[in-house]
Amino acid sequence: MKWFVHRAWNFASSVELAARGTRVGNKSGLVFQSNLPLARLERSYSDRTEMSSGITPRSIAWLFPVVLLFYLAFFYGCERWRVRRGPWEVVFTTNAAGYPAIQASQRSLNLSNVQIVFAGESSSNAPRTVLFDHVLKPVPFGRVIFEDLTVQPGVVTFDLFGHEIELLPRVLIVNKKEVPWRSGASVILWPTNKPARPPRPPEEKRRYRP
Repeated sequence: MKWFVHRAWNFASSVELAARGTRVGNKSGLVFQSNLPLARLERSYSDRTEMSSGITPRSIAWLFPVVLLFYLAFFYGCERWRVRRGPWEVVFTTNAAGYPAIQASQRSLNLSNVQIVFAGESSSNAPRTVLFDHVLKPVPFGRVIFEDLTVQPGVVTFDLFGHEIELLPRVLIVNKKEVPWRSGASVILWPTNKPARPPRPPEEKRRYRP
């Protein structure tokens, strides 16, 4: 602020002297005299100020597309990194005995056809494949109680006929018990395997699903 006031005072003094065409001695003993027109002095001062600030309409015109380009590159780079491993692929179907079942696959984890059968249950919905590439996707039977797909494949938790099934990249969790991933494996669940407490999302995660 002091610098601005000082510059403004010097400029005002210069303009006054130029208008009068007089001589004035300064502290160093030098003499200032100017008979230049006032408009020329103002234009010269404006040019020096613009050059000293380094910001011109032309520089702004060049800066905007450069910033926009960097922003788009950063945004699409992050999005590409987020989805690089691909989503969970879950087939909702029935087995040969007519029991509902799901088959989970994930290409980046080299997992395919991991089957979970819900014996003693029934479903009239047609088989369908669901890719969990974004949240709030409907499922043919059961419900999704939690999903975090920020970085794919992420985490998806189901309530299927009272059984809690959770898909994590590290491990499969069935009714709170870890089951190692193995392609082609089959897990059969009966009504007697249901947990005493119905599956529900943790309190801090309930906002993801109603």
